[in-house]
Parts: sequence; structure tokens; C-alpha cells
Amino acid sequence: MFVENQIIKDEYRIIRKIGEGGMGTVFLAEDLLMQQEVAIKLLHMAMTTDPEIVERFKTEAKAQYKLTHPYIVKLTRLVQNGEHYFIVMEYVEGMTLKEMLAKTGLLPEDRALPIFHKILRGLAYAHSQGIIHRDIKPGNIIIDKNGNPKITDFGIAKILGDKGLTQTGTKLGTVYYMSPEQIKNPKGVDQRTDVYSLGITLYEMLTGKLPYNTGLDSEYDLMNEIVNTPIKNPLDFYPHISPGVVKMIYHMTSKDKLERYAHCEEYLDFHLKRAEKDEKQSAAQNVSSGAASFVLLLGLAAIVVLLFIFGNDIQRWIQGSKATVDSVFVNQDSIDRVEYERLQDERNKEKKRREEKDTVKPKEDKPVDTVKIEKKPVDEETIPPDTSGN
Repeated sequence: MFVENQIIKDEYRIIRKIGEGGMGTVFLAEDLLMQQEVAIKLLHMAMTTDPEIVERFKTEAKAQYKLTHPYIVKLTRLVQNGEHYFIVMEYVEGMTLKEMLAKTGLLPEDRALPIFHKILRGLAYAHSQGIIHRDIKPGNIIIDKNGNPKITDFGIAKILGDKGLTQTGTKLGTVYYMSPEQIKNPKGVDQRTDVYSLGITLYEMLTGKLPYNTGLDSEYDLMNEIVNTPIKNPLDFYPHISPGVVKMIYHMTSKDKLERYAHCEEYLDFHLKRAEKDEKQSAAQNVSSGAASFVLLLGLAAIVVLLFIFGNDIQRWIQGSKATVDSVFVNQDSIDRVEYERLQDERNKEKKRREEKDTVKPKEDKPVDTVKIEKKPVDEETIPPDTSGN
């Protein structure tokens, strides 16, 4: 075991311990020659006694040494120091995705998907070089200070799995991300096991939860659930995941590996096409909604313009209509007070005129035309005799 300030082979100075991995302890160290910080992973002493493990460790280290990619931690050297074996890697300042999720709980899509895409690209590159990770999980993804992911610990799971060994203190946590075929036949896996594990990782990024029962104490029960039980709907934990992403998660975590894509690049295409389709549907809905809103606003604007141009004519028409004059409402808070009083006065006068017009008046006697009466000759016999003596 290394200690602080210990000098290793006159080349490295141990600064401090920064983590515990499946096969060893990780230290932050200074490369004395290059004068830069590096990470050193020291193989556990208990494993150095097994020649087969040591040989596999060397083989996997040499394979990872060939990987040069912006989203993969670069392994720079394999060193034997007496009985100790360790690998030297670039030091990535930041935190693991596991630590990030412990702080945030979950990541919204606009933060999670860029990280996911970069991990996909890193894995696609590794697969193209014939290397399968076998232990993709948040704890093996480092997020640097710029927010970019770096995949680490390639090949560790294969060494442990082939020997039937467990990763000290992390076995149960690792099982959550294992594919069904990795549980049933660890030696028969291909790159689709990484696809499955990344699908579970994406699930956890977007929901802050794991898709299986985390209350199980038995590793056997957990493995049985992974092999036989469908994952929980991610929308049950967080309903704001887009449909295309949900479909991709289900596709990546299919129980049957033959139902998953064999190449990570296909999921980049899968997601981009689904995202494009969702965007088009959303855009169509927005256009429809926007068009309706535009027509409504255009109509309202036309009404305002008409009122501005023909307002006085409309007002006179309303005032001249007996049927609607009583329903005219003038908002005295929205026009000048003098204008309001003038309109009120006109309204009162108009009302008074109507009332006077509608009042029933008594008929006046018409002047009678003078009637000329013709005198007729009167028969004398009809005149009574004058008895007055005149």
C-alpha cells in the first residue's frame, strides 16, 4: 500500500488516496519527470499472488493503452515495482457521475443527453477496437470540470468475472447495471452488454432511480429480478422525459440482447431520428396553435382599427337605434371626462325625445268649417197666425 509523499521508482510521488476500485486502490500522484498530476491504480496485493490474474491484468492494460479518445481516460503506463503492479492514467479533475447524481438526484434531459451521447461515442470507439467494458455504471464515468464524461476501468469486470471473483465492497452495486446475459453467462457477452448497462445508467440519470427493487438484500434475488422482471416505467419516477428517449431506454434494456442494437452508433442515429420526429410533431402543434393565435390577434387588431376609423359613425348608429340605445355602455374610466359628459347628455336628450314621442296626447278639436244653409220658401199655411194684434 502506498502512503502520502512516498516516491515510487524515483518517478512518482504519491499525493493522496482518491478512491477504491474493483481490483485496487487509486491514488493521486505527481509525475516527477513531466511535472504533472496523474492517477495511479495499484493492484490489490491479494490478487498479485495469482499469476493468472496478473497476466490478465497486464493483457487488459495493454489493450486499454491502445485506446485514445476524448471520452475515455487515457492509460499511459503499466509498471511493476517489486511485487506491486500498477497502471498510470491521466488524472481527470472532477467527480464521478455517481457522485454527481448523489448531489443532484437526477439530471434534466438537456444536461443528461449530451453526457449520454459522449459516453456512447466513447464506447463505440472502444468496441471498434475490439474492447468491451463490461462494467459501465455511474461510478466508472468521471465528469471533468468542463462537464465532459470520461470512461474508466476497462476490462476490470472481465478479469474478475472469469475468475469468479467479487469486487470488494461494490458487488451488489455493480449487479444493478449488469445485463441479463452477463448474469447467466458472463463469458458469452458481447458489446451489447455495454449497451444494456448504459441504458440503465441513462435511466438513473433521468429519474434519479434504479429500475429494479433496491430493497433486496440478496444478490440472487436481485439477479433473478434483472433476468425476469421488466424495468419500471421511467415516467413513474419523472414524467418529463420525452417519448423518444423513453423508447430508446426500453430498447437498450431489452432482456433479449438480440433485440438491442449491436453497435452504439445505431443508438445515436436512433435517438437523433426520434428527437427529430418529436421536434417535427411539436413544431406542427406549435404552428397550428400559433396560426390560431395569429388569426385571433389579427381579428382583434382589425376590430381595433375599425373602431378607431369608424368609431364616431358607429356611435351615432348606436345612438340612433331604438333597439340598442339603452344597451350602450360608456366607460368613463377609459375616455375623457368631458367627452363622457357630452355623450351622457346626448343620450339623456335622445331618451327624453323618445319618451315624448311615445307619450299619447289628447286629440285637439279641429275648427269646424262654416256651413251655408240655404233658405227655402216657407209655405204660409205653416206659419201660425199672429195673435199679438200688431
